[in-house]
Amino acid sequence: MYFDPASYQFETSLGFAVHRVKSVLARRADERLAPLGLSTVQASALLACRKYSTAAEISRVTCNDAAALKRVLDKLEACGLVRRTASQTDRRQQTLSLTPAGEALADKIPALYCETLSEVFEPLSIEECGYLKSLLFRVAGNGVAGK
Repeated sequence: MYFDPASYQFETSLGFAVHRVKSVLARRADERLAPLGLSTVQASALLACRKYSTAAEISRVTCNDAAALKRVLDKLEACGLVRRTASQTDRRQQTLSLTPAGEALADKIPALYCETLSEVFEPLSIEECGYLKSLLFRVAGNGVAGK
């Protein structure tokens, strides 16, 4: 074990720092997405719909539980941004796709996310950002993060 419970300090722990950065990113992204009528969860679901076609896949990749994602998808569908159709291969499953309005809105999201990332990670060099990203993906991919 790398970390010692005897010297653990909540406010200076690695987990707290990661959580705090995630919270800052979400808050700043929400501020930028608000004029589009979207939250970060909704925006991420829209972007995921471009690559993934089932709620289970989108839930997995966005790390949202299935029930929460269902509510998000219900709202996006009610707004005319997402379309659900019966799967051709499994009638129990629905296939998700973006409507033309959803595509148009999804086109605007990457620029807003990049502005947010640039603002939050401004204290770091581009090399440091790349290194941090590689470390975080390594941790996320070690099998523990997906449990």
